[in-house]
Amino acid sequence: MKIANIIEEARVGGPQLRILNIAKELKKHDITTTVIIPEKYSQRYSNMLESNGIGYKKFRLQKLSKKPFEICLFLMFFVFDVLKIYKYLKKEQFNLVHISGGSWQWKGLVAAKLAGVKTVWHLNDTSMPIYILMIFKLLHRLPDGYIFAAQSVKKYYNKTVDFSSFKHLIIQAPVDVEKRFNPQAVQQMNLGAAKTKIGIVANINPVKGIDTFVDVVRICNRKEVKAEYFIAGMVSNKSYFGKIISLVDKYKINNITFLGPCDDVPSFLKSLDLYLCTSANEASPISVWEAMSMEKPIISNSVGDVSLIFENNKNGIIVNYDIENFAENIIVLLGKKEKRESIAVNARKKALKEFSLGKITMLHKKIYEMIYEIR
Repeated sequence: MKIANIIEEARVGGPQLRILNIAKELKKHDITTTVIIPEKYSQRYSNMLESNGIGYKKFRLQKLSKKPFEICLFLMFFVFDVLKIYKYLKKEQFNLVHISGGSWQWKGLVAAKLAGVKTVWHLNDTSMPIYILMIFKLLHRLPDGYIFAAQSVKKYYNKTVDFSSFKHLIIQAPVDVEKRFNPQAVQQMNLGAAKTKIGIVANINPVKGIDTFVDVVRICNRKEVKAEYFIAGMVSNKSYFGKIISLVDKYKINNITFLGPCDDVPSFLKSLDLYLCTSANEASPISVWEAMSMEKPIISNSVGDVSLIFENNKNGIIVNYDIENFAENIIVLLGKKEKRESIAVNARKKALKEFSLGKITMLHKKIYEMIYEIR
């Protein structure tokens, strides 16, 4: 089977890594994937695809944005962008098109419909502006099936659309739990001499709640918690990053390090004593699943399917967007080594059961075959 996987954002994040990892595994099942991405911000991702033997095609595409000028460009070039993708799909004769990246990514969907290629739409959001939901409702009958990145995603979109007549599966984000995210096979990253290290893997934008992370550090410092804090991720929203730096300066915080993009996430996670997830909105938060795989104790907002995966205080701790609660749980875990270690061990056990690359790959294969109707 020949798959085109289209995503209208080339900066490396959870969806991009999911595409790459699943494409690698699908090759073992005679399913080849070509990833279609925009040229802008694509160098790092295209290098990763190339080094892993995954085919890709770049197009100059206008991305949807909140900025008025960029919205105008998006609308002006919409038809041209769709035609570029349509011609490529028609030429390459793909069996199926996988629309990744969420409900705001319409160009590949329309192009595939024009080209007469079956499609599966991968939804991974639990919060969208009303106009996106309205357009989604208009277009929702175009695909031949759906993938939901989490139970919470299906629940969210069920408020707008009834999916009972569509082929669909819930497929969590995958993690290479056996090899790459195996704590027994990874060396620690050198993060300095601090005795206690607490961190997060997140591109810096409002969705990831980095302002909450800073507030938690502020409270922990006030309570005299002796720790260093690390944020691994690229700046994907410059104005938001400016606000974060202003908060750090305002509170005179000198124990947060911004590491920038991190290509060796397993080594970073290995070096941490605690992992925090301060995200405001996610579906299947892959960074949390990766931290679980690396046998880390995690304190997380009740975001996406975290509340379904975590058995609270057994394989992770859930806080409900409460910075004081975050700080209290940090203090408790740092003071109770046995509890910390027990949560970490149970976290990895759960990750092995739920997120293995083999399991998630087979679910992708299943939905592809359901839609393509392979007998």
